Amino acid sequence: MLKINMKKREIFVFVLIVVLLSSFAIAQSSNSSTTNKEDSESKKINNAYDCLKEQIKNNKEIALKDAIFGVLAVGSNDILLKKIEEEKKSDRDCWPKADCKIRESAQMLLAYDRISKDTSKIKDWLLSKEIGIKDLIWYFEIDLQGNAASECNIKYDSLDHKIKIGSDRKIKGTSSGPGPCFKIAYNEYWLRLEGSCIDKEFEISCTDSDFISALVYQKKGGSTVYVTSKTKLTSAGASVTEKIDAKCLSTGSSCDYEGTLWAAIALEGIEEDGIKYVPYLLAMSEDNSKFLPEAFLYMLGQTDSYNKIIEKQKGGKYWEMVGTPNNKFYDTSVALLAIGGTGYDQEAAAKNYLLSVQTKEGCWNGNNIRDTAFVLYSAWKKGISVPPRDETSCAEAGKFCEFSDACLDAGGIATDEICSGTRKCCSKRVEESCEEKKGITCASDEECNGGKGGNAPSSDGNCCLGICTKKVVENSCEISGGNCDTNCGDDEEEDEDVNCLNIREICCVEKKEDPTPSPDGNKTWIYILIFGILILLVIIAIVYRTKIQMWMYKRKEKGREGAAIQRGPPRGPPRGQGGYAMPQQRYPIRQPIQSQPMRGPIARGAKSSTDKEMEETMKKLKEMSE
Repeated sequence: MLKINMKKREIFVFVLIVVLLSSFAIAQSSNSSTTNKEDSESKKINNAYDCLKEQIKNNKEIALKDAIFGVLAVGSNDILLKKIEEEKKSDRDCWPKADCKIRESAQMLLAYDRISKDTSKIKDWLLSKEIGIKDLIWYFEIDLQGNAASECNIKYDSLDHKIKIGSDRKIKGTSSGPGPCFKIAYNEYWLRLEGSCIDKEFEISCTDSDFISALVYQKKGGSTVYVTSKTKLTSAGASVTEKIDAKCLSTGSSCDYEGTLWAAIALEGIEEDGIKYVPYLLAMSEDNSKFLPEAFLYMLGQTDSYNKIIEKQKGGKYWEMVGTPNNKFYDTSVALLAIGGTGYDQEAAAKNYLLSVQTKEGCWNGNNIRDTAFVLYSAWKKGISVPPRDETSCAEAGKFCEFSDACLDAGGIATDEICSGTRKCCSKRVEESCEEKKGITCASDEECNGGKGGNAPSSDGNCCLGICTKKVVENSCEISGGNCDTNCGDDEEEDEDVNCLNIREICCVEKKEDPTPSPDGNKTWIYILIFGILILLVIIAIVYRTKIQMWMYKRKEKGREGAAIQRGPPRGPPRGQGGYAMPQQRYPIRQPIQSQPMRGPIARGAKSSTDKEMEETMKKLKEMSE
C-alpha cells in the first residue's frame, strides 16, 4: 500500500512539473510574441524609410510634391533640396515658380521649419495673401447677467450709439439706434453687422449690468450658427473692444480653401496666429469635406472636430474622402497629422492597416514617393540628422505631444523631443481627464451618442460627453471594398477581419498573394502544440498506468528470457568455484488459474506412487496364479 501511494505521489509531482513548465513556456512564448510584434513593426518602418530613400535616389523625375514631403520625412537631402530650389520663384520664397500657390508654399514652410531653415520670407509671402471674407454674416451678441435691464453704448467712428436691452434680453432701439453699421436681427436678440463695417473696431459698455459679449457668424445662405471662442465678460460701467479678425488666403479675388487649411497649421506651427482663419474654414467645411477639414480644425484647437474625424474613418482602418483629389494614403496621413501621438484606438488601427498594405520593398501606393513620405511623417516621424536634432521621443522624455498654441496657453514649454505630425513636445499636458470634462468612458461594445458633443479627446483616452449605447453592427465588408456572399468566387478570398450584416455570409475580397509566414509568428503555436501533447500523454499515463506497468514488466522479463536462451549453457565441464556456473533459467510469473470443476475425460498425466504400487501388486498376483 505504501509503495502504491509513493507511485501516486511521484505521478502527481511529475504532472505538476509538466503543468508548471507548460505555463512558463506559454508565458515566455506570449512575451516573445509581443517582442516579436514590436520588432516586426520596427523592421517594417525601417524598411519603409530605406525604400523611400532608395526611390528618391533612383527616381530621375522628382516632382515638387515629392521633394516637399520627402524633406518632411527624411530631412535635408541634396536631391530633394535641389528640386525645391529649382521650383522656387527667384524674387520671393513661394512655390512653384511658374504660378505660386498657397498650398505648396505653406507645405514648404513646414518643410523648412523641419530642417531649421529660415521661414520668414515664406511667412511674409503667405500673410501678404490675406483677404477679408465676403461669404460670412457677422452678429454681435450682448447678454446681460441676471434679469436686470440696462442701457448699453456702442462706439465706433468716434460716435456713440445707444441701445436698450430689456429683462427679456431683447434689444430695443433708441432715437439714435445702433447706428449705420448694425441692424437689429434674430428676433431682436442680436445685432447684425453690415459688410461695409467688417474692418472697424467697436467699443461696448453697459451702465447697469455686467454683460457677456460674443461674435457670432454663419455662412450666407447657411443655417448653422457659430460662436467664436473669444467670449468676454465685462463689469457694469466698464467697456470692451470687439474687432472681427477673420481672414482667408488667396492668390486672386476669392479664398483658397485647401491653401488656407495648410497655411493655418503651418503658421500656427511657427507661433504665428493661425486661429484667425478658423471662422472661414469652419463655416465652409461642409462644402469642402473632400479635404478632410476636421483634421486641420482639430489641430487649430477646435476639439469638437475630433468626433467628426473618427466618424469618417472607413472600416476602422483608413480615411478616404468622397471626391478626394488625392487617395486613401494621403487622406489617412492628413487624419494622422491630427490624432497622431494621442495613442487612441483609431490611431493604432490606422497604423496597423498601413503596415499591412506596404509594398514588398516597404513603401506605399506602388512605391510612390509623396505618399510614402507623408505616411512616415504623419505616423512614424523620426529625428533628422542634418542639422542635429534630439532623437528622443516625447513620450520617452516623460512629456506630452500637444499643439504649440495650446501648450503655451496652458503654461507649458515646447521642447525638441519628437512628436508625430505637427504636434510639439510640451512640458505640460493640455488635455483634461475624462472626469474633469464630466464625461464617461464607454465600454468596448458601446459607442458615444447624443448629449453635449459625443466623443472628445481627454488625457486618458476617448471621453464620451453624451451617453453610451450599444454599437450598431455595420456592414464593414462593403465599406472596405468587399462583397458579402455565402461563398467566394475563384478569384476571391475570405477577409476574416470584417463583418457582414447577415451572419451566414462571409466577406469576399480580391485574392492577394500569400505573404511568406514569419517563423517567429509560428513559435507560439508550436510551443502550445508541444506542451498540449505532453499534458495529453501524462493524462493517458495516469488513466492506463496499471496496464502500462504490466506491459513494461512483461516486456522486460521477455527480454531477459530471450537473452538467457540465446546465451545457452557454458561449454566444457564445470571448473569448481572458478568454472562456469549453469545459468538459472527464469520464467515469467503466471497468474494463478481459478479452479473449476473438470468436464469430460481426464487428461493423462504422470503416474502417482500409489498407482505404481497397485500395478506391481497386480503383476505379482498374476505370476502366482500361473
